Amino acid sequence: MIIKHHLNKNDYCLSKSGHWLRDFTKPIAKPIDINDMSPLEDTKLILENELKNSLRRYSIMEPTFYEKAIIIGDGYGFEESVKAIEELPPDVVVIGVNKAFARWKSPRNLNYYVVNNPYQDCL
Repeated sequence: MIIKHHLNKNDYCLSKSGHWLRDFTKPIAKPIDINDMSPLEDTKLILENELKNSLRRYSIMEPTFYEKAIIIGDGYGFEESVKAIEELPPDVVVIGVNKAFARWKSPRNLNYYVVNNPYQDCL
């Protein structure tokens, strides 16, 4: 097993498929309160967006359990990941995050799209 000790004090393990996975079990990988990640002046915009989404029921998802699901973002290796997803059986739920939806050019549809950006491009 190959483990990389990064300068940011996090450890990463190389998987058999060649992807680096962060070790979140170490004490150094402390969680960050999501409320501390945005500047205070953005709070009004975030709350307005949340209210609009709530009124339109965009953020309502029926509680459901999926035995097979995959999450895809728009990062490194995106095109190759989409090709691999196209070959998955139809009972696998595909969840797109961030800019994956904007870059999605697959005949297979996303089952869900989740965005965690409160700014104008997502309002």
